[in-house]
Amino acid sequence: MGIRERSKIKLKLLSMVLTALVTPISFADVPTDSLAASSLADLPNTYTSVRHPTNSISGYRYGSFVFQVGGFNIHQGKAQHINISDLVGDDFTVTQHTDSNFLLGLGYFVNGFDDTYINCGNVLFSTKIGINAFYLSKTYVKGEVVQENLYNNLSYKYSVTNYPVFLAAKALFKTPSDIFNITLDLGAGPNFIHTGNFSEKSIDNGITIPDHIFSADTNVRLAATAGIGVQLNNVIPNVPFECGYRFFYLGEGHFDKTTHLTNTLHTGNSYANALMCSVSV
Repeated sequence: MGIRERSKIKLKLLSMVLTALVTPISFADVPTDSLAASSLADLPNTYTSVRHPTNSISGYRYGSFVFQVGGFNIHQGKAQHINISDLVGDDFTVTQHTDSNFLLGLGYFVNGFDDTYINCGNVLFSTKIGINAFYLSKTYVKGEVVQENLYNNLSYKYSVTNYPVFLAAKALFKTPSDIFNITLDLGAGPNFIHTGNFSEKSIDNGITIPDHIFSADTNVRLAATAGIGVQLNNVIPNVPFECGYRFFYLGEGHFDKTTHLTNTLHTGNSYANALMCSVSV
């Protein structure tokens, strides 16, 4: 074989290699969905996590701000005996444990597990973690004062405002319906409890003079929250809209006391039940 023929063969082989490298491989005829489903079906009681640029369940990318608004009902207040130096002291009863007001929330969440598939029941869900802060507006506790354990001559009231900040986790479960999904929320963190506006009022036609013996204080206590909700799809295009129930454990606050007292007034452990809605952007 001459040099000219060998050169032609080399050029032809090189052309074939280059053509193979640059030609795209087509998977049009490969049923990838059915293969993935059958592979998962063969793995009972397990899960797989699939990452996407966007969360295909919740509809927003990577991280998002959450704005929340709603109303809550709170249970608080504690009957107790306040010791006064050189005296028997006063009993503080509670006549109003519950009150209601509005709440506001602001959070920032980032994607955790996106589109995690649990083969047990074919459940598809995603998770998010972040920070969620709330403002539970001012509520009141009311009661009566039994002076020296004998004379029920005064009533009292005070206010409590809560500012909980939670390290929060959210799970969003896909339902068979395209209309809605189910959400679950958990969180724990510090609650900043502000007690104030303590006042007394005579209930014996002005004979007994009120004594403002407690002053405002701010305490930090461990708080927790849990909730369940429904995320409605397509209510606002490309903006997740959610409504649901939320439970708050808010801890116990107290007042600052004056010098002639040996203990101070406490709010008791506070619990709140809330209904609220939120949007994520």
